[in-house]
Order: sequence, then C-alpha cells, then structure tokens
Amino acid sequence: MKENIKVEKKIHPLFLDYLKRIEEELGLGRYQYIFSSKKGKISMIALPNYNFDGKTVYEIYCLEGNLFEDVEQYDSRKKAVERIKELLK
Repeated sequence: MKENIKVEKKIHPLFLDYLKRIEEELGLGRYQYIFSSKKGKISMIALPNYNFDGKTVYEIYCLEGNLFEDVEQYDSRKKAVERIKELLK
C-alpha cells in the first residue's frame, strides 16, 4: 500500500521577524529593483525607518542614461514607481 506523504517548506515566522529586525537595523530593504528601457536604467531600494520615524522611504538612482542627478527619495513605493515610469518612457 502506497502512502501519500506531503512535505511543506516555509520560512519560520521567528526567522522572518529576525530578518525584519536586521533590515530595520541596517536601514536597508531586502530587494533592489532595476527598471530599464531604451532610455536607461534606474535602481529603486526601500529604506525602512529612514528618519527613525518608522516610515519607509523609497530611493531611486540612475544607473545608466543620465536621466537625473544624484538620488531622489519618495514617501511611497507608488510615487517612486510613477516617477521611474515617467523618466523611462
């Protein structure tokens, strides 16, 4: 008789809490997003608790194409992505 054994792999909740604390201590989000078009490339990162107020700031930086100077920061991911789309279209 054949037994059906199911195995589930998931990230332990305490490890997720640990990762969140590390992100907050480093002041850096887990991912970097690279947006690109024929005009150039833009990097976007999240900076959790950037001003020590619990809020996340989204920072964009031009990697290729001279689309803007220095870095730009936005108080929401949506605003940052809208700006990136505006620059790359």
